[in-house]
Amino acid sequence: MQAFAQPDMAITDSADYLSCAVKHPCSTMVARWAMGQPEFHRDPAVLIEPFIAGLQRVEPSGPAAWTAAPISALRAIMADL
Repeated sequence: MQAFAQPDMAITDSADYLSCAVKHPCSTMVARWAMGQPEFHRDPAVLIEPFIAGLQRVEPSGPAAWTAAPISALRAIMADL
């Protein structure tokens, strides 16, 4: 958790890489971090909405084209939130 709280590299957003464990809001690492944030307890959408927005933007192609169906299924689940 110390390494996550004090990363030794610059944090970068990417609309094309959704499988990164530190980006997915349901990953264990993110869930543990979020549970320690008072703002998350006040409004979970602070964390969830940017993920959903990125999910809506990504259009997998080339070598990542196989992810289109799982991403579509995840979009449907997230639409219910």
